[in-house]
Parts: sequence; C-alpha cells; structure tokens
Amino acid sequence: MGSQLTQKRSPAGGNPARGTGSAKRVRADTDASVFLDVVRQAGCTDYAATELLRLQRLILAQFRWLDSLASGGTLTGRLLELLDACTSDLQRDVIKFLPEIVTEEHHAEVLDKLRKTCETDVALLLPALEALSMLCLDDELQDAAVGMAIDRLDSVSVADLPAVLHFVLVHADCKLRQVVPLVREKLLFLAPADPRLPGAQADVQGAPADAPADDELHTFLALRNSLRLSPAACSSFMAELKSLTGDDERRVTDVWVPLILHSFGGSHGKAAGTLFKKQVTDGSRALLSRAIVGHQAVLHELGGMDASSQKEVLRALHAHLGSQAAPQVSAALAALLRLSVSRPLALLRHATFLMAILDHMDAYSPEQLHMVFELFSELVVCASAEGGDTTRSQLRIGQELQAFLQKQMSSSDARAQRVGVIGTARLVRRLWRGPPACAAQAKEHVRRVFEGAAASPGGFAVFCDDLADFLDEDQSVPSEVVAWLSEAANDCLDGFMADVDHGVCADNAAEIMVPGGFHIQGELWLSLHQEAPVAYSILPRLAMTHAADRDALLYVGALLRLMREALLRRSGTLGELEATLVCPLLLPPADMTTRCGLTALPPTRRELVALALWHAVTWLREALNTFSGDPPTATLGAVEVRQLVVLRLQQLCQFEALLEVALEHAPPSFAKAKTVKAKHQPWEKGSRVGEVRRGMRPLQAPAFLLVACLNEVEQPAARAAPAAYLLAELQGQMDTLDTSSTRPMPPGTMKPQCEAELLRTLPAILPALRLHLDSALQLQQALDADGGEEEDSVAPAHLRDAALPEGPLLIAHETEALAPRAALGRLISSALGCVRRLAGSRAVKTDAALRNALLAAFAPEGAGVAAAAQPEVEGVEQALAACSGACTYFEGLACQRGYSAGFDCVYVAVTAMHALVVLAEATAAHAANADACEAVLQVIKGKLSSAARAMLAEDWDPAPRKGAPKGALKAAAPRHGWHGRAPAMAALVRFYLGYHCEPVAELLRLASAIAHADATNACAAFSEATVATWYRALVDQLITQWEALRAAMARAASAGAEQDRGKLTRDAARCSEAFSRLARFTRQHEHNQLVLGQAVRLGIRFAEALLRMESFWKERLAACPSAATAFKAVCEHTSKGTRACQAVCQVAKARKDLAITGKVPRAKRAFEALLSMAGNVCGDAALWIGVLKNKDLAGQEMLSQAQEPVPCDNEDVQGL
Repeated sequence: MGSQLTQKRSPAGGNPARGTGSAKRVRADTDASVFLDVVRQAGCTDYAATELLRLQRLILAQFRWLDSLASGGTLTGRLLELLDACTSDLQRDVIKFLPEIVTEEHHAEVLDKLRKTCETDVALLLPALEALSMLCLDDELQDAAVGMAIDRLDSVSVADLPAVLHFVLVHADCKLRQVVPLVREKLLFLAPADPRLPGAQADVQGAPADAPADDELHTFLALRNSLRLSPAACSSFMAELKSLTGDDERRVTDVWVPLILHSFGGSHGKAAGTLFKKQVTDGSRALLSRAIVGHQAVLHELGGMDASSQKEVLRALHAHLGSQAAPQVSAALAALLRLSVSRPLALLRHATFLMAILDHMDAYSPEQLHMVFELFSELVVCASAEGGDTTRSQLRIGQELQAFLQKQMSSSDARAQRVGVIGTARLVRRLWRGPPACAAQAKEHVRRVFEGAAASPGGFAVFCDDLADFLDEDQSVPSEVVAWLSEAANDCLDGFMADVDHGVCADNAAEIMVPGGFHIQGELWLSLHQEAPVAYSILPRLAMTHAADRDALLYVGALLRLMREALLRRSGTLGELEATLVCPLLLPPADMTTRCGLTALPPTRRELVALALWHAVTWLREALNTFSGDPPTATLGAVEVRQLVVLRLQQLCQFEALLEVALEHAPPSFAKAKTVKAKHQPWEKGSRVGEVRRGMRPLQAPAFLLVACLNEVEQPAARAAPAAYLLAELQGQMDTLDTSSTRPMPPGTMKPQCEAELLRTLPAILPALRLHLDSALQLQQALDADGGEEEDSVAPAHLRDAALPEGPLLIAHETEALAPRAALGRLISSALGCVRRLAGSRAVKTDAALRNALLAAFAPEGAGVAAAAQPEVEGVEQALAACSGACTYFEGLACQRGYSAGFDCVYVAVTAMHALVVLAEATAAHAANADACEAVLQVIKGKLSSAARAMLAEDWDPAPRKGAPKGALKAAAPRHGWHGRAPAMAALVRFYLGYHCEPVAELLRLASAIAHADATNACAAFSEATVATWYRALVDQLITQWEALRAAMARAASAGAEQDRGKLTRDAARCSEAFSRLARFTRQHEHNQLVLGQAVRLGIRFAEALLRMESFWKERLAACPSAATAFKAVCEHTSKGTRACQAVCQVAKARKDLAITGKVPRAKRAFEALLSMAGNVCGDAALWIGVLKNKDLAGQEMLSQAQEPVPCDNEDVQGL
C-alpha cells in the first residue's frame, strides 16, 4: 500500500505522477474559485445569522486540502479577496487559515493586506498577529509587523491588549531600544470603567464591562511574562527608565516595571530595587497615586512575590499613608484591605511593619478610619482562625490592637475616643462574622466598652449606634449574640430609671441636693399611664457629683436605639420598652420653668433647669424614633401606640418652648457647649433653641410618617404645631440631599439621615404634606376672618378610633406653644421649603416614581385627590402637564392669596415654582414631540414670571432688624418693605425676565422705565435705595440674553429659517438699545460706585459678544441687504453705550477707583475692536468715524491723562 502511494505523488512538487500537471492545477484552481464563490454566495441566502456563519465555516474548512492541488499564490489571492467580502466573524477564520496556505513569496502581500484590514477593524489585530507569528518573516517584515502592533497599542481592546503586548516585546528583537519608548507612551494601565480613562478609550470595542480589573491584571501578567522571556527587553526598559529626568516624563508603567524586574532577582533585580526606592523617595506623589488608585488587582498579584518584594510594596503603600493627601491615603488603604481579604497570611508575615499604620491616626478621615480597622480586623480574625499555622508575632497583632483601642477609649481627648470607638466597633463586627471561636473575644470587647461607658459618654453613644446599624444591616448575626446585646443594653438602661409606686417616685420623696449646695424638690412630669412602673430620672442624674455620671445622659438615646433593634431581632416586639413610652420624667418643679421662676433663680440653677429641659427634649425625640412606624408591642395596639406618640410629639413642642425660655435666662456659654458647627437650619432664626438642637440626635425616617398620622387628629387646631415641628425637621434633613459632607460627626451625635431611606419615605409623606398645607391655609383664612382671635387653650391631639389616657397630658402653663396662630406661618413656610428642596434635588430628576408622587400630591384638583391613590404619570407629556398643574397651585399661593402671608412664605412659594420649572425643563429634554412640549414649557415659565412680577409689585412689611426681639419690625414706611431683601429681589427679577415670553422686549421696557424713573410708580420694589440691586439684576439679565442671542446666531449661521434670522436681528437691535439705556443710566448715578462698576462690566461683555457675531452679520447682509438697517441700529446704540462706558472709565481714572481702573485696558481693547468689526461687516464707505472729546458723566471736557501739579523750586524762583 505504501508503494502505491509513492507512485501517485512525485517527491518534488506533490503533483500526480500520471496525467498532465498543468491540467490538474488549472482544475484545482477552478475548484478553489468555485469553493470561494460558494462561500461568498452563501451570504446571500435566507439563513439565520448563526446558521449562515456555521455554513460558511463548514465550507471554508474544506480549504485545508486545497494546498496539495492548487497553487499557493492563486489560493492566497482568492482568500485575501474573500477577506473584504465576508463578515467580521468569518474574517477571523479566514485569517487563521492563512498560515496553512500562504507561501514565503506572498508574506509581504499578506502583511500589507492584514495591516489595511486592521485599520478598518482593530478587533482583528489579535488574530492577525497570531497568524503573522506563525510565518517565518524576514527581519524587515518582522519590524513592520511589530510597528503595526505598536501603532494600535493604544486603541486595541483591553481584552486583546495582553497578547498584543506580548507579541511586541517578544518579536522586537534588536529594535527594543526604539520599541520600549513607544510601549511606555501607548501602554495605559487603566481599566475601561476607570473615570480617569481618556474619552478616546472610554468605549473600547470588545472590552468586557463586568471585569475591567481582570483585563488589567492580564495585561500586567503579559508584561511580566514577556520581560521574563526577553532579557534584552529588561535591559532596554532599565536603560530607558534611568534616562528619564523629570516627573512629567514618567508613566504608570515606570512604577510597576521596577517591581517586576526586582522580583526576577539577579543584576536586573538589584538595579530595579534601587530605582524603585528612588522613585518612592524622590518621585511625584501624583504619579505614585496614579499607580495605586484603581489597581488593586495588580497589587494582589504582587502579593505573590518574595518577601523582599512584598516589603518594598508595603513600604510604597506606607509612604502614601503618610502623605496627608486624601486620594492617595484612600487608595493605599483600599489596596491593603483587598490584600487582607485575598492574601491575609502574606500580610500577617509583615504584622510588625503594619502596626506602624496606627501612627497616622490624626490624619485619617472617618471613612479612612473605618478602612484601617477593617484591615486589622481581617488580620486578627485570620490569625485567630489559623491557630497553629501562625507564628507568635502574627498572633500578637490582636493583642497590640486591643491595647491600642483601650488606650484610645480611655483617653480624655474626644478625637482619640472616637478612634477607639470606631476601631472597637469594626473589630466586634468582624469577630461576630468570623468563626465561632471569635464570638467570645467579641463579647469581651463589648463588655469592656460597656464598663467604660461613663469615662467616654460620647464615644459610647457612637458605639451603640454602630452596633444598632450592625443588627439592622446584617441579618446573619447569631440569635445568642442578639439576646446578649439586648440584656446588656437593658441592664445599662435600668440605671437611668427610678421606680414609681402609685404615682410616687422613691427618688422624689426627699429633696435632691444639686451642685452648689442647693436642694430641689423634684416633680414627675406628664405620665401617660396612671400605673407607670418607672420614671426617667433626669434631675437625680444631674445632681450627681461626678461629671461622668451627669454626662451619661448623653448616650441614653443610643441605648434605646440599640435595644430597639435587638428586641425586634430577638422577639419581634418592643414589649420591654413599653414603659419608656408612657413613663413620666423626673424634672425640676414646674414653677422653676416659667419666666418669673427663672428670673428668681441664681445662675447655676438656671443652667440646671435648662440642662434638664434639654435632656427631656432629647428623650422625647428618641421616643418618636423608637415607637414611630407602628412597631409591634406586647400589650398596646397600633392605634394606641400612635395616640401615645402623637401626645409625646405635642409635649415635645411644649418642652422646646420651655427650653427656649430657659435659654434666654441661661448663661451664654450653655448654648455654645451644647452646639456643634453645622449648616444653618431654617428653624434657628430668632431662637437659641435652634442652636442647641443641632447637638441633638436627628429624627429618623419613621418619625416623619407621623405627618400622615396627624391628619387623623379630630381637632385641626391641635395638629398645626406638631406638623410644623416635623416639617421643619424634615426640611432641615432635606437640605442634605445631593450633598456630601467631609466634616466628622462629633461624639454623642448620630450620623445624618441616610439619603436613600429619606427618599423612600417621601412618597408616603407628600400627600399628607399637601393636606397639612391646605388645612393651614384654611385655618389662617378663618383666623383672619375672626379678627385674629383664637382660643387660649389647646386640647390634646385626639386620633380617631383611639382613647386618650387619663391624667394631665399637656403642660398647663405652656399651651401657647401649641396655639395655631404661632405655628401656621412655620407650617406653611416649612411645607413649601420641603417642596422647593425636593423639586430641585437630583433625586427627583432621576427617580420617576418620586417625581410622580410630588406632582400628584400638588395637583390642582385639591387635597382629596392628593390623599387618594395617586394616578400614574406616564410619558413626558403627562409629566409636563402635571408640572403645569403644580405650578398653578403655587401660583395661587403667591398671587391670589386669601390669607395673611408674609414675605418669606410667598417667596418660598415662588422659589418652589422655580424648582418645578427646572424640573420641567429636565423632563422636556427627553421629549419626542419637542414642539408640543415647548408650548407647555412656555406656559409653565410664564406662570413663574407672572408670580415674580406680582411679588415685585407689592410693598411688603419691613424685615425684622438684626438682633431685634422676636416679632419686632421697623417702623412702617412706603417702599421700606424691600430693605434688607436684596438677594430675594435679584432672584425675583431674574425669574421675571428670564422666564418671560418676550424677555428681550420686556428687558428693553424695564431699562427704559428705570432710565426715566417710571419703574418707581409701577413696581414697589424699585426705589432709590434699591437702584443698585435692580441695576445689577438687569445687567445680568441683559448679558444672559445677549450671550443666548450670540449662541443662536452661531447656530443660525449654519442652518436656520429666514424668519428665525429676522427675529434674531430684531432682538439684537432691542438688546443694543437696552444696553445703550443702561449704560447712559450712569449719568443719573455718577456717585454710585456699584452702578458704575456694573456698567463697565456690561460694556466689556456686550462688546466682546458682539465681536463674535461678525460672521453672522456678514452672511446676513450678503443674503438680505435690507438687514443693514438693523445692523446700523445695533452699531448706533452700541456706540452710545460704549461712549457712556468710556466716560465712566475716565471718571474712575480721575478718582483713582481701583475696582474700575483694572478693567479699563480690557474695555478699551474691546471698544476699539468694534470699529474694525463694523468696517468689515458694512464696508469702510458706509462707516463714518469721528474724533470725539473726552468728557465725564456730566458732559464736561476732561484730559485723557491726569496731570499732577509740578512743585516749584523756591530757590529758582528767588533767583529769577
């Protein structure tokens, strides 16, 4: 059989021994062409895409035997022709077949074709390089292939980058000295999702979106393997890195390559280690930060190096930790934290070195402190779990960390205590999630913290809050741990309770000695149950000798929260906390809390009364946080709990009123001691209680659901003050939406309300907020109709279907705090403020459900519709219609008022309309029918403009004087209501003009009115005292409209209807006339520096924008010669305006007004350039330029250069 085969084929050419070889070859070439045509024609069939690709690949696979029949050149040419005609998926298969068919004489043709193909589709670069690597290319073609790969190194897919990089470094050979600089320039160690990635690299084809770190790691591994295989590449890289002189020449690659070479050892390893140390000590921090931030996967791989290399990496990270640059510190901690999870044993080998991280505690932010202690917690758990596999030094890390935390907790410094609390909380969390053997260690840490609570009350409060968050977030906490925490919190809470027997407290039987040697007889306040077993012992605690015992009241709220979470996890009810809801408060006697009683007390006892009331307020707020949201209890029903919580809310309003009175008589240092620096809140105006409220724990999201519960109160007058209190608190927390604060929270205060949780609660609150707002407006109208008279007493709020408990439920001498007259203004202002803040937040623009809830709640149909099931708002058109309806509602509040509303309430309503207009604009941006949406949007804007104009036309009551008593006003005088309200006036002018249907025409009208003093009769907001504010507002609006007109002209220069261009020319003429009038307005106010400065600013901006309109005017005059009239009008008005601005500049130079003279050179350059621009547009023949004299604002001629008098020499004079 073997002999038969040898006879069929000749040894040289592989042709059959019988017959004519040329005939066989022609037949083979014909067969090859037929096969290729079949592949090409298969693409024209009706097969599905996957079936078609499978068919084409099956046909193409038959080419494997054609090389024995057909000539290589013919078949290669046909395959290259097929490469242009097939799809990208089939192109990969064609490229893979090329090495099996192509002959040596066609290598250049194949390389040239593959280079052109990769220029069209860079995704084919990898199969092309794989095919070229299988060919025996000569040196010239090899260099060309390497160059093709380098040219596309910065545009290739990140998934293909490792193989491309490996090809470049392995096949460069003797050209490595030229190749290495190009690789450094084009190789970016960046993942596709990294925000630092340039825009050209953001959408790389073929990059898997779910694993950017893996692609980067593969690139790093390819670089390391290529360097390991090519010693010449290592030498070239070292030579290139040593030749770099400045930090601006270095790349991220230059940081990682020395580490790779150092891991290889040998001569290159030693030199690379020295180079890396120099980079760490002398290099740029920004470069080292870029090498670490976002590259944790590479650091993870470096953990597999030898001990020496690992220590070098840790030293580099430690250098970043001490840099005091927040991004570098966070990046280094993130890298260490990832290594602690993936390679804990490798880090434990350097435990002694890692303990040096604790030396930088003062420079860490709260977030970085959490990362630090998460790192050490992971290592402690790993060392405990490994047991015998760890050394004694590795086990010591837990002992050293425990000693460090104890030292921090026992420190007298508040920041050190916070560090100890955060570290202990992180460690306890990780121990309880670790092996069962770690639970005992966690209990020991918690027990130690509870025992030292008196030494650090603020730190203990933070610790309890962290444990409560842990129980709320992690549902896998063992039940025995939850039970143990519940018992520990309950035992600690019992120390603040006093036993009560038949309404008599044992601690109240005798007088209590308070600091200073005084005795006070305590009194039980406001028990909600006749048989309450305990009382909250505030006064006895404050009477204790040691300050630590008195300050222990600071962490009672945190204890309540911890116990609440533990009870709900353990039994699902709050049965053990029912007594805290109904228990009375042991406080000083009621007669000491009145104004007369406080006046008769010495200063020390006044401070004691104020402090007792402050702790009473914090207790009642924690009661709202604990029992809001209808938590299950053992004996009380949901309705009974709601009734008791509403009563506590009423009492809270009364206690805050008492606290405000006590603060007026307390020493000034008391408010400063109870407050922390925080953002100004709306409730702080005119009262000191707002200052100390910032030091209290905030209300949680379930507490705000009481806004809806208050609608069930039968007496409308009884729910005004509680609703105002909740809405003011809600407005304060909504001010933190879309903002992030880096300020650390002080000890003893809870972190601000989570934004996500607050946003989830708002859809349930908004309908109730609308009902409260409508009810407040109706009640205000009723009080106005009755002449302002109201009842002196307010009954306890009684919910429907609920029974009131027996006994005195409210403070008898502080019922005015619950009176509706004082609360209605706060309720209306706070409700409108909440709507304004929510409508202007980023969340309502991205969350369609929240947006729909807001718009449905304020539909114009009425409160009944808002309280019912909210209709679905589908589509952009319906959303805009809902926005228009909500604006109609607020327009009625601002314009057609049937109630006695002050300036603040109406202004908040107008600003809420502005927030809705911005929301409507954001919604209309996604509309398919732009014309219809634009019509609705113009209607919405018109409502805002009308409301702002109506507010400007009214003369309001004067604003209260700064430092004046609450309710004190200035003497009423015409047009004095706008004094002190300049920012609001400027905003209203902006709303009025910016959203007017014809802003340019209205701006011209107003400019003419103020120039002739006609605005004084038409608008109450305009007067001599407010002229500077008005002038600046008009200048800002004119600049805005002029810049918008310039942008519209730029767009119309390329495309635009003829009527649009005509409107633009008319608006340009109006704007120039308004500019002329505003500029010449300075003649009437030549001594008003604010007006003069704004005029020069307007002239510069107006002239510079007009210069950029030159191309539009040239095209306009060429297409429509009649437009020359409009352009000449623009030039005429502009000339008058710039002439007035030049006069202002001359006056400023004479007066040596530095605020204006600094702008004079820029103004003169812009004004002189206008002459050249006018000549270019309308021709020199049509332009007349005259020489004018320098005149001041009064029209008097003045010298262009100020001349100083020359002093005379007395001797010369005498000689003459």
